[in-house]
Amino acid sequence: MILSGVLPNPPEILALLDELKIRVVDDDLLACSRRYLFSRSRAEEPFEALAERYFSMPPCTTRNSPIKERMTNLLDKVEGSNAKGVIFCMFKFCEPELFDLPHLIEGLKERGLPTLVVDVEPNQGLTGQLTTRIEAFAEMMR
Repeated sequence: MILSGVLPNPPEILALLDELKIRVVDDDLLACSRRYLFSRSRAEEPFEALAERYFSMPPCTTRNSPIKERMTNLLDKVEGSNAKGVIFCMFKFCEPELFDLPHLIEGLKERGLPTLVVDVEPNQGLTGQLTTRIEAFAEMMR
């Protein structure tokens, strides 16, 4: 399973996936791998290091990356990790992520990968409806 979006919100979603014996093998989260998984810059000048790091980031809506680059990056993650599905953790009203979502879902479904879109609000917590949807998605993947 790959998580995509801004944050794995609510955080309890990770505990639920663990209970369901679903392993998150990679992520495409704005506040996780899109920002933090970089090698250290060798530039001595701080602004040069900052620019180098910014331009070496993976495709992201905050950088206005083309949808084709985002799709390729996501498919590389799926293939590299042998993921069997993708859960999109979407914040309500986060337009940059939401604009790309239909294209990403379509591209994944064309390749036979199940997807689930979870719309949440910050600090919402894990609701009964959300739990049921994730449980149903886990069953579908089996």
